[in-house]
Amino acid sequence: MKKKEISFTVAFKELQEILVEIQNQEVDLDQLAERVKRARFLIDFCEKKIKGISMEIKKVTKSLK
Repeated sequence: MKKKEISFTVAFKELQEILVEIQNQEVDLDQLAERVKRARFLIDFCEKKIKGISMEIKKVTKSLK
């Protein structure tokens, strides 16, 4: 079964939720490491998406010249 890829919007929203949880100290110590790992994954995912979209935009705008 193929894993469903999340969208940038969903990933960014989840990242914001994790940040709020940590800032408000809503995550207990046992869960903190897992939330930080998930946040790192989401940050990497979002960065890759942004870089990919940026490259696509550059290709399109270059072809318009």
